Amino acid sequence: MVKECKDYIFSSYNEYLHSTGVSRNEALKYVFGNNADYMELIINSFDRKFIDIDGTYRIEDRIENGIKEFFKRTHYDWQQLLTNRNVLKKAVHFMKQECNINYKEIGNFFGISKNIMDKLQKNA
Repeated sequence: MVKECKDYIFSSYNEYLHSTGVSRNEALKYVFGNNADYMELIINSFDRKFIDIDGTYRIEDRIENGIKEFFKRTHYDWQQLLTNRNVLKKAVHFMKQECNINYKEIGNFFGISKNIMDKLQKNA
């Protein structure tokens, strides 16, 4: 137990007050040794994976790709999807199961009301 925050060696209180930064923390030197460069250790320890932020993962793209895959596997087409409720039901179920797209996103994409989506889910 310590009387004040500044006395606890594992606290970031002093770094915050004096803007010394985490890499100069005495507690880290205690854990990693005096010669350890903590920031370099962190930078070299993690395998970084970045995602594209150019829109590649937009929900609309995921749904369109899911529909294309559905067509490829089932040999249905757009006209059948838009005019046949059973085909739409199968497509909705496919996108939910195979593409991990939730019902709300599918409904928004097609402009389907929540009531109709609920019926499609129950009968899928």
